Amino acid sequence: MFFTSQIMIRRIVLVMLLLTLLGCSRESPVSSSVNTTTPKSTIIASPSDLANTNNPSSTSMPSFTPHVAPEKPVSPTSTFIPIPTISDQGQFVEHISFTANNECTLPCLAGISPGQTNWEEALHLTAPYEALADVRKHIDIENSPLGSENALAVYFLNNDLSVNLSIGSETFRGDMIVNSIFMTLVSYQNDTKETSWRLLHKYGLDMKSLLLEYGMPEIVFLSTDFGVPEFPDVSIDTLFIYPDNQFLIIYPRRGIVDNDSLMSCEPSDHLVLTIVDGGEKINSIDTLTTTLETQKLNLEYWTPYEEVTNVPIDTFYEEFILSSTGCFSFPIAAWQFMLDY
Repeated sequence: MFFTSQIMIRRIVLVMLLLTLLGCSRESPVSSSVNTTTPKSTIIASPSDLANTNNPSSTSMPSFTPHVAPEKPVSPTSTFIPIPTISDQGQFVEHISFTANNECTLPCLAGISPGQTNWEEALHLTAPYEALADVRKHIDIENSPLGSENALAVYFLNNDLSVNLSIGSETFRGDMIVNSIFMTLVSYQNDTKETSWRLLHKYGLDMKSLLLEYGMPEIVFLSTDFGVPEFPDVSIDTLFIYPDNQFLIIYPRRGIVDNDSLMSCEPSDHLVLTIVDGGEKINSIDTLTTTLETQKLNLEYWTPYEEVTNVPIDTFYEEFILSSTGCFSFPIAAWQFMLDY
């Protein structure tokens, strides 16, 4: 009986082992194929996401948040290029030159281009002048001929040179773009008795340098004070107009009476430059008389060069740049209207 019981117990144990083995065989077999696990993404979670994965209390899964660069300050000064300090007359004149050693060519002057440069940029570009010139800013000038206007005035004075530079920007324009530049430059006879016109020639600001740089002007006018009792010394002024370059320039020269002609041989010792924000403002007599920036020319006292000399502008240009003296003359009779004035 005892033996029979032991046999029964063994059978039960064998049955249980068999059932256990059968249950294990129903599990999915382990694959022996090549690992095809999908590669992990190379996107790197943000620092805040990484912090959440290390925080046991966090229940959210880490997610990728694109990095957005902070916006740059709106101030335009963030893009301005530093300008070297201007410490002497030579550096100053070279900086405002429009021919030799020029910062840029007209209609750009000293880095400022009417119609393109805004007010803040103009302030930045003229800041180096403060070391040696009187620089004044005038905001919202209400009695300006152009209406409400900002103006920047630069006045430089030395023993042999004075420069007046005026830069205007109309405030009613939302973009505050510079609309005009006026510059008057006068050289004086210095202590070495060097004639004053040589200073303009030295810096490439004389009439011949201008013509060589910009070519034949589209319009040329002449004017003189000959016959005016208030001006016993004869002055002959030449006005060159370059609409494509948006500027006009006056070169006053001393003249002499030679029989029935007026002659001018002595180069100019000063100049008056006007730059506007569009060539259409100065491309004809009509526009010159109606444009606010040029109304002060008083064109009624100017005569077209061809009418005075009976010589085409291109002939004058070729002869003048090839001349070693720079002289030109024309008959006094062409100025009869001045004698009758």
